[in-house]
Parts: sequence; structure tokens; C-alpha cells
Amino acid sequence: MLPNLIVIGAMKCATTSFHYYLSLHPEIAVSRNKELHFFVEELAWGRGVDWYSAQFPDEKVRGETSPTYSMYPKFLGVPERMAGLIPDARLIYLVRDPVERTISHYFHDRVEGIEKRPIVEAFACLGGNSYLGPSLYHFQLRQYLRYFPRDQILLITCDDLLHNRAASLRRVFSFLGVDEAFWSPRFALMRHRTTLRRQRTALGAVVSNSSAVTLLNRLPWRIRGYVEWLLFYPLSRRVTLPNLPSDIRRALSRALRADTEALVAEWDVGHDWIARLVRES
Repeated sequence: MLPNLIVIGAMKCATTSFHYYLSLHPEIAVSRNKELHFFVEELAWGRGVDWYSAQFPDEKVRGETSPTYSMYPKFLGVPERMAGLIPDARLIYLVRDPVERTISHYFHDRVEGIEKRPIVEAFACLGGNSYLGPSLYHFQLRQYLRYFPRDQILLITCDDLLHNRAASLRRVFSFLGVDEAFWSPRFALMRHRTTLRRQRTALGAVVSNSSAVTLLNRLPWRIRGYVEWLLFYPLSRRVTLPNLPSDIRRALSRALRADTEALVAEWDVGHDWIARLVRES
């Protein structure tokens, strides 16, 4: 069965928690592995449609969550491939304060060992900066609106998901055509909070590249996180978000302001972000 729901991102916008919430609804089935990246040619497109359809059980709503789907132009052709295969799919886009998302993205890469540069160096040049692109939400949405009608796309902000979770999930369930009154006590959980991230030690890095990870990936994703935590917590150390110099924050605010204003004007979300961007820029 092919999916009829795709959560397209954005990265560091509570997509892990959101994928978990979707999995709790009795009329929604999500992929065992949260991020399939199927429509990204460089990552999984070559696995073929048969592989992709095998990731989804037969349920009224079937979906996956891959933040790589809103990383244009790093990954090209995603909306085209998606529309060509599942043109009637509903898309959900999670967004947050764009400056905070950008910083969190950098922090994620530092924790994972992908990024080695100090934060000042990473943001010294913003032209074509890889951390900035996924925060240009209006720009990312324009790529999808070339192939999908607007009424097939729903925007949810992290602030609403955090502070108005019940109302936000009702909107989501209504959008998907499932029982919007459904509620689970487990909706109270938030997973993978950035401020609590831990970085693996050298030994932890070795273990993470061993056959242990292959075995973990075979577990249902709902319990895989807990098993992973038990395995890697002793092999990690707590890290905290680095401070961003005020001049770099101002530069980020200026770089993101026009796109954010366009998003607010057309999609009626994130109004408080504008005041913050104006103040900081």
C-alpha cells in the first residue's frame, strides 16, 4: 500500500514527537522507520516503489515523516516525484521560529559529529548556508505548490503543538478525515527535546557503527528509542546549546525576515515570529 500522508518536515520541528502522536491514532498507520527518504533520489529513490509500498500496512491513513523532503535545493525533485506517485496525498509541514530552527539544526549536527566548526564559523557566511535553507518555509512550500493544491497541505507550528496540543491534533485529524475526538494520555509526551541531547563518547561512536545499530533498526520504532537510550546513555555525555553571538543572530534574523513575512501573509501562522525578527534585525 502506498502512503496517503507525508510529513515533509521541517527538520528540528518536533517531527519525531509528531510521528509518534500519529502512530497512536487507531485509524493511522505510520512507517516503522520514521524517515524513509524515499523521494530523495540520492538516498532511497533507487529502492523502488515495491520497497516503498511494503513499508505501510493497510489502514485508512498511511504515512511517513522525512524532513529531507523540505531541504530544497540540497535535494532536488522531491515534490515532482511525490506528485507523480501519490498525487492525492495530504502533506503536513511542521514549522517553528526560523532562527531557533536554524540554530537547533547546527546544534544537531555538532552532537552527531557531522559539524566540526565552531558556531561562529558555521554562520560566518549566510549566502547559500546549508542551515538556512530549511528555515525558509515559504520558499520550501513554493516548491510543493507547483505540484499540489493548497488544500492538500496543512501547516502546524511547534508552538501550537507544544502549548495547544489537543487543538492542534484535532486540526490534524480533521484534515486527515479520521476521528478528531481521539485522545491518548501518551499525547502528553514530547520526544527528543533538544535541550536534553547527549553526545556519544568515542566508545559510543564505535558502538553506534557496529551491528548493534542494525539490530536496533529491526525493532518497532515505538520501542526502539527506549532501547537505544538504555544502550547509549552510559556511552554519552550531556551537551548544552552554544550561545549565538548577538551579531550573528541579527544577521540570521535579517536573512530570514522576508521569507517569514511572506509565510505569515499567505499562511496565517507564526505572527509572533515577525515581531521577534524585526526586533532582532
